[in-house]
Amino acid sequence: MPLHHDLRYQQGQFETPSAAAKAFDVPRNTLLRRLTGVPPKRSSDAINQVLTRNEEDSLLEWIHSMDRRRMPPRQAVIQQMVTLLLAEHSAEVTLGKNWVYKFINRHQSIKSVYNQKYDYQRAKCEDPALLKAWFKRLQAIVAKYGIDENDIHNFDETSFQMGVIATAKVVTSSDRAGQPRTMQPGNREWVTIIETIGIHSPATPPLVIFEAVMHQTSWYKNGLIPPNWLIAPLNVTCFSALKRSYGRLVERQMGLGVNYIDKVDFLLLYQHARAEAITSSNASSGFAATGIIPFNPDHVT
Repeated sequence: MPLHHDLRYQQGQFETPSAAAKAFDVPRNTLLRRLTGVPPKRSSDAINQVLTRNEEDSLLEWIHSMDRRRMPPRQAVIQQMVTLLLAEHSAEVTLGKNWVYKFINRHQSIKSVYNQKYDYQRAKCEDPALLKAWFKRLQAIVAKYGIDENDIHNFDETSFQMGVIATAKVVTSSDRAGQPRTMQPGNREWVTIIETIGIHSPATPPLVIFEAVMHQTSWYKNGLIPPNWLIAPLNVTCFSALKRSYGRLVERQMGLGVNYIDKVDFLLLYQHARAEAITSSNASSGFAATGIIPFNPDHVT
């Protein structure tokens, strides 16, 4: 229990503030502030606290809960939640415009960052329970049929805009305001590519699907192409490198005076980008990162 040195000085037990401060081993200035009515910082914090400790803990848990469900709240939403909590108080308390910012700074377990858009259907496919069930089924099928790892392949699709360059960090004038713009060809026609890779075998030739008026039903038995999951080696390691490589090649063409990419140009550029990105090394890394080969579901579940 702290000693009330300021009170004992006021009761005349010490002749001077300095004597009281020395007797209780406290800074003289601290004692003088108490004598003039300035409360301890912890006490003033408690007075200025908008929410009680339990309410702040509940708010913190709600933020973590929303984050775990991949719905991290905006600061404005947190402010609305606090306003609802304050509405239950009998006393009127005004929430300052910087309260949420200060709340975040007080709690090391949360931070404010830019979010990334994420499709709901994709999020459902990445549910840990579904992934564990998928790995269990994969392991059972491999064991039942004695499938060698060289016979395991990943089949996936990706899309390109034929005349779009890759986003990159560039060097520009220090006087420029905002982000610099790099010219790119005007053709934004979409092309769909279907690739297949194995861990050791070379990638099979891709299926290239250009924009068309209709699809022939004889091309496929059904219209289902599995979504890009965390368990797709192509999606994890190859496709991002493939798009970067293709974008750089398109930008190089612009430097040579080419301002339009047609279907023939696309096939030539894609062939070079594919050779750079879809390699045995990237394929092996993709299968390892997704926990398929070597079999290790802990990588993604």
